[in-house]
Amino acid sequence: MSFEYDAITAGHYAAYRPELHNEILKKCITNIDDFSLGIDIGCGTGHSSIALSKFCKKVIGIDPSENMIENAIVYPNVEYQKFTGQILAFEPNIAEIVTFAGSLHYAKSQQLLNEVVRVTKNKGLVIVYDFEMLLDDILRKLGLDSSEVNSYDHEADFSGLSCKAISLIKVAREKTCLDIIASNLAHLLLSVEEHYQSFEKKLEKHNLRTNLSEILSNMNDSETFAIVANLYYTVYSISK
Repeated sequence: MSFEYDAITAGHYAAYRPELHNEILKKCITNIDDFSLGIDIGCGTGHSSIALSKFCKKVIGIDPSENMIENAIVYPNVEYQKFTGQILAFEPNIAEIVTFAGSLHYAKSQQLLNEVVRVTKNKGLVIVYDFEMLLDDILRKLGLDSSEVNSYDHEADFSGLSCKAISLIKVAREKTCLDIIASNLAHLLLSVEEHYQSFEKKLEKHNLRTNLSEILSNMNDSETFAIVANLYYTVYSISK
């Protein structure tokens, strides 16, 4: 994937993400006091970091994609940093909460888990969560095969790795429904590399999002699409 394409994808990613991060975090966090510092690993363009900031005085979002960081949404108590590898550039015992929002599938390793334990305080939380938008029917109506998208594990967790300092607290799988307008649904579809490439072949490149929005609007009798999403979240506690 070229840097130009990455920048386009990041732009669509920043323009719209379903408002599910905060909903999931509220199910995971019962602490009534704000955490001092949270670290969001694989922050993308910042939607997950901003959601985490509702529970923290400060959040540092890190991501390996320079284009994602460049397109990250500016927010008062959120800072973004480029993540250059599996070594976290933080002092030991600095964070009270660490989150992975749809990123552990790409980052999972024993080394990274060890690093998460190192930088998280005793009794700190580690939350791994994701959501899956069920768009197969819409993709079929648009002439796309959903199987074109690379295999991705929405339920990724730390199973299979070894660490005595991390304990499982909660695992949950739920469903929810969102009403999404056509223009936002277009952003959502175009933020996926395989979808973008397919639509680029079918539609005019310079007006891609506009054209796709119009097609989606003409497909639906209502102003919004009722989209079902699967929610996945796993909560861990650090004990050291």
